Amino acid sequence: MMWDRQIETNSSAAALIAIRSGAGIGALPTAALTVAPELVMISEGPLAKITLWLIHHRDARKTERTRRVMEWLAVVFDNRANPWYREEYVAPADFPPPSDETAIEAPAPQQTPHRARDAG
Repeated sequence: MMWDRQIETNSSAAALIAIRSGAGIGALPTAALTVAPELVMISEGPLAKITLWLIHHRDARKTERTRRVMEWLAVVFDNRANPWYREEYVAPADFPPPSDETAIEAPAPQQTPHRARDAG
């Protein structure tokens, strides 16, 4: 049977919104259950494996904002605090309860000076 409608996205956030809105079933990272506990897994175990890479020019490490983002990403993807990033499969039922200590906060934006535009 061919479906006449489908959603394709490379964003797990977009997929989560679509599924929560009733678009149908779909594959989501198990971490989605931490923000959408009303969803029900229809399959236990991993469907896919993903490898994340952070690639940058060696000179990028010299800038404060790049270092801050790299440090933030290391916290976000830390598999000790976030079991859904571990090599081995961890069932969502075995996730530790969220706590203030494991909360993820984005780095505060730095103020950049504004340059006056030339009106001429």
